Amino acid sequence: MFLVLSDRTVDLSARWVRTDEGTVDLTPREAELLACLLDHAGQTVSRDTLLAQVWGMTRPVVTRCVDTAVRRLRIKLEPEPSSPRHLVSVPGEGYRLQIERPATSGADVRAPERARLLAALLVHSRVHVVGPPGSDPVGLVQSAAAERGWQPGRDLRIVDYLPDAPPDGLEIILAPAPPGAAVVPLPPLPASAARATLLRACQRLGLLGDPDIHDVLEACDPLPVVLDRVADWLQVSPTSAVLARLADPVAAFPDLAAELEPAWQALDEADRSALAALCAIEGSLLAAELEPALGVSLHAADRLLRAGWLSERDGRLAPSRLQRAWVRTRRPAAAARTRWARWLPHAWLTAIQQARAGGRPLHRLAPPVLDAAFDACAEDDPTRAALLCRALDALHFDTGHPPDVLARFEQVLGLALPPDDRALILRMRGTALRRQGRLRAALRDLDEAVRIARDPQERGLCTAWRGTLHQVAQRREEARQDLRDALPLVWTPRQRIACQTALAVIEAELGEHDAALDRARAAAHAARELGHEHLVLLADRCLGTVLTECGHTIEARPRLRRAVGTAARLGAARQRLLCLRDLARAALDDGDTESATRWLEQAREHADGIASAWIDAQLAELRALAAWLDTDRDLARTWLERALVLRTDEDPDSAGTVLAWLALWHASASPAGRPGVADRLWQQSTRARWSGPAAQSFRQAMAAVLDQDSAPDGPSGWEQRLLRRILAKGADPER
Repeated sequence: MFLVLSDRTVDLSARWVRTDEGTVDLTPREAELLACLLDHAGQTVSRDTLLAQVWGMTRPVVTRCVDTAVRRLRIKLEPEPSSPRHLVSVPGEGYRLQIERPATSGADVRAPERARLLAALLVHSRVHVVGPPGSDPVGLVQSAAAERGWQPGRDLRIVDYLPDAPPDGLEIILAPAPPGAAVVPLPPLPASAARATLLRACQRLGLLGDPDIHDVLEACDPLPVVLDRVADWLQVSPTSAVLARLADPVAAFPDLAAELEPAWQALDEADRSALAALCAIEGSLLAAELEPALGVSLHAADRLLRAGWLSERDGRLAPSRLQRAWVRTRRPAAAARTRWARWLPHAWLTAIQQARAGGRPLHRLAPPVLDAAFDACAEDDPTRAALLCRALDALHFDTGHPPDVLARFEQVLGLALPPDDRALILRMRGTALRRQGRLRAALRDLDEAVRIARDPQERGLCTAWRGTLHQVAQRREEARQDLRDALPLVWTPRQRIACQTALAVIEAELGEHDAALDRARAAAHAARELGHEHLVLLADRCLGTVLTECGHTIEARPRLRRAVGTAARLGAARQRLLCLRDLARAALDDGDTESATRWLEQAREHADGIASAWIDAQLAELRALAAWLDTDRDLARTWLERALVLRTDEDPDSAGTVLAWLALWHASASPAGRPGVADRLWQQSTRARWSGPAAQSFRQAMAAVLDQDSAPDGPSGWEQRLLRRILAKGADPER
């Protein structure tokens, strides 16, 4: 389903918002929220209704998650989020989605070019207007003349050739401009205007639900004449037929293609070679990228721009789709395509890394460009294809990898890759699968990556990531062994600190508190010496977690609060969520359920943009424990059952702790004897792979429930202390 709002287009099925600056992804929660508001477009929807339909909260609850989600959605939907036009607040009632038709008349979308033409006519009596076939230069000149009150033919002369005589009055030349002449190039329409023009026609025809519409939009040249014709075709042909027609733009627009032959003949051989190189690739390039990517000089590009063979939009140069297809039939340039495919992966990865370091938006490649780059690299250089995968991984690391990125990983793994490149792709795919909660598939990838990696550092990275997966699956001994094996290998300071922090948390969970505290403090000191803010944040969160596990919550809570603020300042959404989770753990350890619930509410709000069943399960478990400590046992059971579903969907072996909590719940509900349900749950929990102090504490806790004279002893730890408090409250509800 497409939705046109102001200067942007929303695809609810694909969950993206497209603007002139690029594409922004919607989280699943944001897409559900927008769909709910769209179902009631023009009507006010209450917060309670949104909580029930989007969040599934049917019980009355005080939360700001709706307001937080609306605020994030406004940033993506509204041109001015502080003055929303579409997602409007109704004080005391809720929110309303107002859909306004965007103004996309020809006069409006061509306003910058019209202003440029009029400014040029103030200085020059003869101005060349050039653009690709379909750019409608006559329409632009006529709208500019109407604005000034000029009458073409009397006040303004329009010709399609360069006259030999000096101009007599104002002249507009619809022909290539010689060096030094005044020229107004006509770029394609802004992406938002082109999409809105076509989607408005589709909306009138009832075609917005057609899945092929998105492909039609991508296949169209964003030029006025082309868009008008495609809109006409859609009235008489199905979208699939229009899409098939657009696959060959030369055959689809023969009259426009006929204009290219004389323009091609007017070029010299050097300019034809430069144009063939530009038409051999997909997408556009910045002027500074022409030489390294294709070997095309700026002078050649300027001549092609003056001749109407190139268009410029936002500093990027490219021919139209029609021009690109026509030139490829005249002069294929395989060498230029190969050179571009070798240049693009490293340049794109560098741009993403620099943007991330500078806090700037990340550069995305259009799907046709990415397809062409992968195809070229797969044919000529599989290692470059692996580099493209590295760029995709860096692009989606913060928000989660969509299915098409995982499909790219699969495609590259089918190539003849060197062992270390294959290990790299397996490691990236394994970490992506882990974030989706698919632990078993992720472990298979990392097991193979560790086995085939030849480079010591790559093997160390794969081993360390496998250790974190074992930690998620609550296989702490395996996790500790992997991380200890990884540490002696070749490591950068950043990687070593990350490994040390993960190992410190595991040691704390296994009861090795002194070693864990020493390791966590050393990692925090090393991160501060290195001066890397994200590493300092990681080390601070690790130390707060270890302090909580060891019972030093007075020292842990202020450190974790600082880490939450640091994560918010750095825009590290995942780290902020984990810090909030750890703050809730520390508050529960102190018996402060009110603060724990508040932190968990904030964590739930921030979890919307991070797809991870593992984190969702942990938050549900903590909500259950908070409810249990507040003696709301029914709510505790509800949250535990939700956590159990999340744990068992992909990796049942990680559900041992939740099964044990549920067994304890049923056993404590009937202290006279172990109920059958509790017994079955307990047997299931013991078959799951989980061990260490947590398992020992639960065994003793079950014994304490059945034998009121006994009490849980054994290793100290966060779960052990929480069990003591729950059992004490079970014996005396007023405590």
